[in-house]
Amino acid sequence: MKYNIIGDIHGQPKWKDLIIDGAVNIFVGDYFSPYFPIPFEEQEKNFKEIMRYREEHNNEGDVVTLLGNHDLEYFFTLESYSRHDRAHERKIEELFNDYVDNHEMAYSIEDKVLVTHAGVTKEWFGKVLKAHGDSFNGYGPSNIRLDKMTPDLVASVIDDMFNIDQKWAFEFHPNAAYWDSCGESPTQSCVWIRPWVLRQHDLFEGRYKQVFGHTINKSIAGVYLTEGYEENCLTPLTDDNANDFNLYMVDCLSYDKASLVYDSETERFSINKPKDDRI
Repeated sequence: MKYNIIGDIHGQPKWKDLIIDGAVNIFVGDYFSPYFPIPFEEQEKNFKEIMRYREEHNNEGDVVTLLGNHDLEYFFTLESYSRHDRAHERKIEELFNDYVDNHEMAYSIEDKVLVTHAGVTKEWFGKVLKAHGDSFNGYGPSNIRLDKMTPDLVASVIDDMFNIDQKWAFEFHPNAAYWDSCGESPTQSCVWIRPWVLRQHDLFEGRYKQVFGHTINKSIAGVYLTEGYEENCLTPLTDDNANDFNLYMVDCLSYDKASLVYDSETERFSINKPKDDRI
């Protein structure tokens, strides 16, 4: 089976050129808050088309629409972030609630790859389990084994937190250390953590793969599990190095037009670009 992971939307219709028929198409979120001027009417139309596309393929289960920080700020959290659209915030909240059954926070690809908006650290996930773990599959403060977590279990716990309306688990400030300027604390959530921090605090420590978006980048990138907080830890993916990493970041569609494909039969990644965009 193939899984096609599409980066942050931010009002862009480029996803239409990246959809793969017969694959599970996974959106990592951030449907509004564009980096470049896009009329709200176009953003609204684009969001509705994505939601309708999911609903049309609901029986097959081949469309997943995750949420990012720029989605939660409108209908779930109490905070607002950069480029927040105050003029249309009530309308955007209504749109998310119109399609409330479509929203998910995490997705596990056959218990091999975890997909979230920004990635999952062991510090944040451990805090989630300690706070409310007894509600999740028997995991609580007395029997937490982060080294035994799998993508299936992690996705289930994260979605449970979302469904029981635990706002603190996903907001920026409740998960920020005092020095955290923009998601640079290892206790940040799966919609806020930055890749140069995630690589030191990866929940799976390389045992499983993670795919995420969130951070601005002009190409799909891989992240090695190495020391340091340097922002240049992102390595552009090529056909030669596409399977050398433990962490993968899909590009923001405001900058590029490509998606990341995972083939579960071969357990290999590849880059999907429309034919007219290939060099």
